[in-house]
Amino acid sequence: MTRKTVHLFLVVSLFSAMPCYGATQGTQPKQSASPATSATIVYDHQQEKGESRIYTREWDDGQSFEVDILNTCPGSFEYEIKGIVAEETGAPRMAQVGEPIEQLSTKTLTGKHESKWGGYFVTIRKQSDSPPCADSGLSDTTLVIKVTTGWQIAAAGGFVFSGLTDPVYSLAPNPDPNNAGNVVATNDKQRDKVKLGLAAFVFVTKKRWPLIPLAFGLGVDGDNRTTYYIGPGIPFGDKAVLTGGLAIGNVSRLPNGMEPGAAVPANSTLDNLPTQTIVRWFFGVSYSFISTGDKLTKPFAGSN
Repeated sequence: MTRKTVHLFLVVSLFSAMPCYGATQGTQPKQSASPATSATIVYDHQQEKGESRIYTREWDDGQSFEVDILNTCPGSFEYEIKGIVAEETGAPRMAQVGEPIEQLSTKTLTGKHESKWGGYFVTIRKQSDSPPCADSGLSDTTLVIKVTTGWQIAAAGGFVFSGLTDPVYSLAPNPDPNNAGNVVATNDKQRDKVKLGLAAFVFVTKKRWPLIPLAFGLGVDGDNRTTYYIGPGIPFGDKAVLTGGLAIGNVSRLPNGMEPGAAVPANSTLDNLPTQTIVRWFFGVSYSFISTGDKLTKPFAGSN
């Protein structure tokens, strides 16, 4: 049978964005470089000099978190965490401490993330009736924490090797001398050991565990049969992935009511055999064929 080349194009993208705004005298918020999965936010009130910041985190529903405000004056400032409604459809940063001021200390705010919130405002506001901290230079500021789910997907195409091989049947003379004609015989030695095919894969991974993507594949073999694949993958760099797991597809079978050794009514019985769906093993090597930038390649590049 002539093998046909099949081009599979599967484009999948996941985009998430949430507008964040600073609230300190028109100061443009700066992006925090802290680990994306850390449950602790660290802000140095004295060193940052009132600049607002944006922190991006990946938190699960119910996950506890805290905000450590270093070198602040709890007696003179008020502190508040307020959730931002979500759109429908590691380690803390080390503080840079300057000359110590006796009145300054650390204020820790704690909270528990709820899935209805897409982020949080952390407000540091001076109390109107409190004595100031001498020579501290502290001012009002607002921190913005943007929370994402952390799920990423990527697409790739490649070659697969599976155990979905067709049995080989042939006609043999009937061993019973009293019955003329032929019987069905199996030729296991001529049966392929593996079947080759092309497939397109979608890899789903949580950014917190980027080295264990789950692969879902759709492929076509040389007989133009559709095969489905599912299993874990092992990335090599940010493009290539070695995948293994279960292949679900069709293989040839004998007609209903017939088995090896049975007499055949006609020599054409084995032409155009029917198929049956079975589950076998597979291994695949795929490579990202979609050039869409970080949105698709980040799952295999680790957390930034």
